Amino acid sequence: MSEIQQLIANLGASDDYGENTLIINLLINVAQNDKKGFKTEDKKVLRAFLMAELAKLTPVLPEQPNYRLKDEIMSYGDRILGLLSLVTDETEISDGEVEVIRAFVAAVAKENAVESAVGDMFEHELILREDAMLALNAVKTVTDEYQRGGFFNALLHFKDKTDRFADDAKEEISKYISFELERYLALPELNEDEKNCLELAVDVCKFFITPRILEQLENALRLSDNGVRFFALETLVKNGGNAPEYAINAVANDLRYGYMLFEMLAENGKTELFPVELATDEYLAKSDLVQWLCYPTELDGVPYEIEYLGKGKSGKDAYHIFKYKSDSDNLSDDLKNEWLIGWSSPDGGTFSEFDKLSDYECATTEKTVKRIIKELIG
Repeated sequence: MSEIQQLIANLGASDDYGENTLIINLLINVAQNDKKGFKTEDKKVLRAFLMAELAKLTPVLPEQPNYRLKDEIMSYGDRILGLLSLVTDETEISDGEVEVIRAFVAAVAKENAVESAVGDMFEHELILREDAMLALNAVKTVTDEYQRGGFFNALLHFKDKTDRFADDAKEEISKYISFELERYLALPELNEDEKNCLELAVDVCKFFITPRILEQLENALRLSDNGVRFFALETLVKNGGNAPEYAINAVANDLRYGYMLFEMLAENGKTELFPVELATDEYLAKSDLVQWLCYPTELDGVPYEIEYLGKGKSGKDAYHIFKYKSDSDNLSDDLKNEWLIGWSSPDGGTFSEFDKLSDYECATTEKTVKRIIKELIG
């Protein structure tokens, strides 16, 4: 049995759709970037497996008890379709396989009522009030908080088209966002889904500014969630609102958002608001790397240890090299809690391939940094 076939066997035996999605993403990377790609026999086995998975997911999707689980399945199915397109010639797809794909797409469309309604709204070159109300009516009937967040997420997806709103349509969307902000801010405590919705709502505010929304964003700064604070500050700074020192300092000291905050303030000519002691190349590079590592496709969280190794150059680009430790479920067992290598560069990009530091360590840290740059960055 080949490695691909063994991997497929493990996938077929698992109903952890989040983890399965990560594995499919790895296979997509192989299909897109590996010059050798997949062997012909592996492609056949992979195609058969992907079709079987889609057929299995279609009846399972509507049976899930909440939208978060449904979303995991839909994301998994979306990645399956992506991989299928890379390993299948269109002439190879049978009528039966086409029906399997259509059935899954139809099941997703039925569950994606909110996102579909927003998508339909943005089909119009000019979005009128009645078009906006159709989308709002779709989300107002939903009680699942995670699914309600899909409305704000969809608005962010179409952010480049928000200029299509007629004034009265934009007013209706703004009123709904303001209503939701008020509702979330009045809750004594937010659960995970409510926090997610609030962060998305605060993020989308930048496209639907009203005096009331600016006031609510200032109130949102009092929450201890730095994701909410960052997006609130972004809109307030750009619109001349109040950006209190306590909120700036809290976000700046959070490695997930420090670099983003500095960049946002720089874009608005407000870097003097950023704490001087944190406005260093080393700290900003560390924050940039942590932000990248927090992506769901990477560690999906902040490493519990991260230390600076040093700085070096590759060509004209300067790189800040770090070592970090994580127990993320996205890491294989042999990489968990080990020192791994990552780097950040203003011009050369931020990245980590989860290489072990022990594989590149030399007698001195300086030599280690030079070796990392030579062998991993080039």
